[in-house]
Amino acid sequence: MYDGCKIELALNSSKGFTSLDSIGKHSELTGEVLPLPSTAKQQGCYFIKQPNKYHKTKHIFQGSLHKYYNGGFHNHDDFTIDKVRATIEDISSRYDVDPNKSKVVNLEFGVNVLLPHGITAQDFQKYLVSISNKGFDKLNRRNVRIGYIAEFSEFNLKIYDKGLQGMTGELNRLRVEIKVMRTRWLDQFGIIKSGDDLVLSDLLNPDNISILGEVLVNKVQLLVLMPRDIDIKQLTPKERLTYYECRDARSWEDWDSKTRARKKGQLERIFQKVGQKNPVEILSQLIRTKWEELSTMCEDSLPTTEITRESFKGRKKATISNIDEVGYSTLFVPGPFCMFKKPIHVKRIRGPPCSSRYPPIFIKELMKEREEPIWCKMYRDKFIKPKKKSKNIRGWTRESQQGFYTSKAWRKLRNAFIQEHPTCVRCEKRGIIREGQMVDHIIAISDDPSLSLDWNNLQTLCFFHHRHKTGEDQRQRNRAKLLKNGKKLMDELKQK
Repeated sequence: MYDGCKIELALNSSKGFTSLDSIGKHSELTGEVLPLPSTAKQQGCYFIKQPNKYHKTKHIFQGSLHKYYNGGFHNHDDFTIDKVRATIEDISSRYDVDPNKSKVVNLEFGVNVLLPHGITAQDFQKYLVSISNKGFDKLNRRNVRIGYIAEFSEFNLKIYDKGLQGMTGELNRLRVEIKVMRTRWLDQFGIIKSGDDLVLSDLLNPDNISILGEVLVNKVQLLVLMPRDIDIKQLTPKERLTYYECRDARSWEDWDSKTRARKKGQLERIFQKVGQKNPVEILSQLIRTKWEELSTMCEDSLPTTEITRESFKGRKKATISNIDEVGYSTLFVPGPFCMFKKPIHVKRIRGPPCSSRYPPIFIKELMKEREEPIWCKMYRDKFIKPKKKSKNIRGWTRESQQGFYTSKAWRKLRNAFIQEHPTCVRCEKRGIIREGQMVDHIIAISDDPSLSLDWNNLQTLCFFHHRHKTGEDQRQRNRAKLLKNGKKLMDELKQK
């Protein structure tokens, strides 16, 4: 469940930290303790005293809660919610820590799953292609066989061989883990109130535990996993092209969101055709089952008087809907929005900066007393005002405006040609198999209109090479025009 974390401890008194053998720095002349961080290692974790210029000391816990529970020896067994409660209680009582005020700065949470019989963690890692449009990197450069990591700005997704990392000898134990760089990223999922900090006691809240499990499952469902041992003989040439394209992480980086969604649908049909279950669905189900098993709290393991449930009261329970590829979700956020002081239903999206304390948002469901949409003032002033339509239509050639590319004869010829030649010609010359989207005239129509419907004058190109080839043709026309004008000018000078 929980693993590595960094916590700013709120101490009731400094007596707990005096028992630690902290190592700091002293002055070589006087021997006095310098106002620099001092560190003590206890049960595989670090307890840090960090003074600042205002003569106030921060007390920080950094390390693995799981390893702390096991005495600092290992963290490769199951870490249930009962063990989490026992760990927090031990830290609270031993070092006189207030868990309701101790701020969690970053957090790792995940599960160890046992893969189906016959599939090892090393084999499963070969399926990894990307998560949405982000490729994977090696988790450990010294031992590249351990696993992979996908790094985002606010969180990382790790998938690695737990048996190899913990040296337990288990071949099918896979670790799937999310590392949150700043816990403020969790505000969008409704774990805490907006503006509040995630504290140590929040890790025991049953609602928060279930939401974290849903976040983990939904991020895993964005994975692209491609088995390498399917029977491609059953696939058509176009399906084989899709299969090989989807195995390349660079393709997922180049595609937009609509193309990625379309390719995932094509992959699902390919898996059904060859009788292969989607590995993403199998992994999601294993993670969901394991998380429910770890988060089952016994009656005896409810928080004691030391860890009260005062912080749980007053917090509205949030439910997660389907999380999209950007990572946002639709949820109820209590509190004001801009000048309004009532709870409203909002949806976080990519957009302009908002004048309120919330991220860029717009109202999806309106307040009861209003029937018209309520927009943030800055959003409305910048983006909702109607824009003047441009008279010039960019990207349209003279032939397009005359209706050649919308004619029935061209569309019929184009569909027949791209069905027979589905790959980009210039990509093939470089040893890359990529789907072509454009049927291009080798000799442009403006240069020779008689070749407009000639089969031998056609070639299939991708968007990139089509733009490149169009630019080459335009530069040649401009060069020929300049030469023609130059010759005409020279002739006029000679006549004079």
